[in-house]
Amino acid sequence: MSKRRKSSKPDTFSVESLCDEAEKEVNQEVTAAKILNDLGSIKLDAVENVPVVVILCALIVKFGVSIVCAMACVVPSLRILPTSVCCEVLKLLCPSLPEDEANNIYQCLSNMPNHFGSNTSKVHVFAPPCSRCLECDSNLVRQNDPVEIKYNTLNGTNEGIKVSLKCNKCSKRYGYAKFGNPTDGWKLYPESRSSVETSDVCFVDRSL
Repeated sequence: MSKRRKSSKPDTFSVESLCDEAEKEVNQEVTAAKILNDLGSIKLDAVENVPVVVILCALIVKFGVSIVCAMACVVPSLRILPTSVCCEVLKLLCPSLPEDEANNIYQCLSNMPNHFGSNTSKVHVFAPPCSRCLECDSNLVRQNDPVEIKYNTLNGTNEGIKVSLKCNKCSKRYGYAKFGNPTDGWKLYPESRSSVETSDVCFVDRSL
């Protein structure tokens, strides 16, 4: 009669291994919580030497990805605006945030590439493409209050803000699609705009 062989299969369960796994998970949660806390404590008004990826993570932890994404996608339009007009638009973009916090988000994002892409945003800013008059090279200043509008795209209707400026010297008016005045006539900008203004409160994506 042959001898019964002992099983060589190792034990798949032990109290010790279970405790080790539990301890690892707890340590990972503690580490993650500390990282989030550290990111949330970063002062956004003093980030000159902080890596871009850390600033971006801190913004998302503090304010959420929706607000950060929306702001990142409109930074190019905001850069052109006079400071006072930019502040007005920021209030419309982030009505729930204090003015200084909204400005901190903008200042941080204006110094980094857009990692989100314009097609991810559901908020748009329609402003002139220039900050100086194309006729006399003077600064453009605020003309009217920023206006909330509707923007129709292939993905549906989104929110938008329209900004109008004027030259502080020759008084030429600057809208999203054209510049000039009723007396001298209107001109289109040298470069075609990506959207069409169909009314005072409605824009349509040119690809429609």
